[in-house]
Amino acid sequence: MSGFPQPPRDVSPDGREIWGWAAALSAERHRVSRIRELQSGMRDLRTQCGSCSFWMTNQCPYERNVNGRKKGPSMKNPVCGKFAMKASAQALLAKLGDELKSLATPLNDGERLS
Repeated sequence: MSGFPQPPRDVSPDGREIWGWAAALSAERHRVSRIRELQSGMRDLRTQCGSCSFWMTNQCPYERNVNGRKKGPSMKNPVCGKFAMKASAQALLAKLGDELKSLATPLNDGERLS
């Protein structure tokens, strides 16, 4: 998953190889961190109640009335059997998936994460 660069073996007197290595290491670390954020976000969209089209409606089993009072909020609850992902969550999932695909390969030397 990660292609962390190796430190330079030979270093010139001005140390430019160290700075280049540090920049490449930083870019790779940011890439790996973003991949983990995307994977976590995608998992949450698929497994949490907040991305359901029934969330915060009368049809939501988690937000039903209990003794005259609404039960909830249920946003971070696990999905129930009635789960139907809303269109905006599906669009966000596709967008995150596209970004994840673009980050799947390690950065080349000199390439930076924007």
